[in-house]
Amino acid sequence: MKHTLSYHKNHPNPQVFRQDYELLNGKWDFAFDEQEKGMIEGWYKDFTKARTILVPYPYQTEASGIGKNEHSDVIWYHKTITLNRLSSHLLLHFLGVDYECKLFINGKYIASHKGAYDSFNIDIAPFVKLGNNDITLMVIDRQNIDQIRGKQTWKKEPFECFYKETSGVWKDVYLEYLNEFYINTFKFYPSFAGNFVNLELFLNSFASLKNIKLNVKILFDKKEIYSNGFKINNEKSSLKLKLNKEDIHPWSTDSPSLYDVILTLYVDDEKIDEITTYFGFNEIKIKDRHVFLNDIDTYFKLILDQGYFPKTYYTGSEDEFIKDLTLIKECGFNGLRKHQKIESPLFYYYCDTLGLLLWQEMPSPHAYSFEMIKNARREILNQIDDHFNSPSIVAYVIFNESWGVNEIAKDKEESSEVTSMYHLVKDYIKDTRLLISNDGWEHTLSDILSFHNYEETYDKIFNLYKESIDLINKKDYLNVKANETKYMFAKEFKVNEDAPLMLTEFGGIAYAKDKDKGWGYGDSVKDEKEYLKKLSSLMEAIYDLKEIRGYCLTQLSDVEQEVNGLFDFNRKPKVDIKEIKKLNDKFH
Repeated sequence: MKHTLSYHKNHPNPQVFRQDYELLNGKWDFAFDEQEKGMIEGWYKDFTKARTILVPYPYQTEASGIGKNEHSDVIWYHKTITLNRLSSHLLLHFLGVDYECKLFINGKYIASHKGAYDSFNIDIAPFVKLGNNDITLMVIDRQNIDQIRGKQTWKKEPFECFYKETSGVWKDVYLEYLNEFYINTFKFYPSFAGNFVNLELFLNSFASLKNIKLNVKILFDKKEIYSNGFKINNEKSSLKLKLNKEDIHPWSTDSPSLYDVILTLYVDDEKIDEITTYFGFNEIKIKDRHVFLNDIDTYFKLILDQGYFPKTYYTGSEDEFIKDLTLIKECGFNGLRKHQKIESPLFYYYCDTLGLLLWQEMPSPHAYSFEMIKNARREILNQIDDHFNSPSIVAYVIFNESWGVNEIAKDKEESSEVTSMYHLVKDYIKDTRLLISNDGWEHTLSDILSFHNYEETYDKIFNLYKESIDLINKKDYLNVKANETKYMFAKEFKVNEDAPLMLTEFGGIAYAKDKDKGWGYGDSVKDEKEYLKKLSSLMEAIYDLKEIRGYCLTQLSDVEQEVNGLFDFNRKPKVDIKEIKKLNDKFH
């Protein structure tokens, strides 16, 4: 596998690699706080009621060393770290903590964060000393139905398509040692048509008396193709990096071309920060109900990927990411819809390097409230920031199947709020990706008109969407059906007439022999021959509806009680993947 310069084994984030870091995964002290006495009793000062947990695995998993299924609203973590040196800034990074947490350093409250699926970092330099230092984390994860929770159950047990909970630290934790000035965030805006890249850069702070410069070096195939220095006059800088036309190589699923970038910050000609990263040319637009990636008409052949694993559950390993994404490619899919989950940076890195189109979907709440909207607005922007520079990301999904906005079809407040979030995100991403307001049905405003349908025959799929397409062409939008029970549009909506049509959930076929384990959609099949016959008929209907420009098959693997994957939970194939590839290869 061809790696970028920013990839280093065991480093958790190839998008932002610095040499001076320390991984804090491993054994931490841990305690349940079912009676919520920890704050009153001062556990943040004296952490004695502890057992051991293996971070970054949640206590519900076997890999954590605990494996307890009973829910606890409050849990605590503690680790003593030894610092042999100090620095101007010491960033403590948490890539994922579910759901709300409070951080204490050496017995003092420092900061808090809310959101299970976005990363955060805290500068702990002012609060540490040479030698031993105590890091204590109080985590609150209640079973509130309006919490941004994705597919995690809010009941005592998993049910329907909702699974076991994940609480606490579930992604990597690490430290970065930094100087007085450093690069805080950066975003690439590649223009395939214009042969340039806009770089948006933020420093942690800025002193006007300082002589601050940034050197940008870009390499392709390890050969330097660009190098330039810029004087930095503000905390925020926008830099245009013009490349030679012959050095422009579009990122695609067949040729996932990536550019290495080295960003070096100088103060008075002294190097004070250096980041190694990467980007790819992934300019995407829609026209006449088709999607164009770098001016190439692109058909979406996706599979639903939920990202659960037998022992580690929510916390996938690097090898597990590679295996899943390789299986997706081998089955002939050119991408995936990451369903109700935001993965670790390594997952996005392998989508980028292997060449897979990725839909990033905000995990859902399951009830509407002011608190939910406030959290959703904040969390989705943070989730976007975390992986913005990954060229594999071609679309964002705000809501799924009206979860959390259950009355969107008839409630003006809910539909208006979803439209408002569409505009919020669209403005924030500067039109760099496609955006779906409510995947499945009851759209307000979307760049893709997506629909979910688990009907089981060619006729059911073909006839319904033939009628729906005819109504869309006649602009009779109120009568357009997404499936037999749901309409395509909410009561308050605005139509993007360029929006492509895509069937973004279908299939979900299960075997009769697995009935005791769980469920699939519709009637189960007795053997592989019957499975392929049923799936072939559904895909034939999609193929014959030429106006449809993409699909997403449910799903990659079984998850707990849901046994409708192409693979079982251990990634053993349930059907010949060569036959699946033949079905996918018909579409272009």
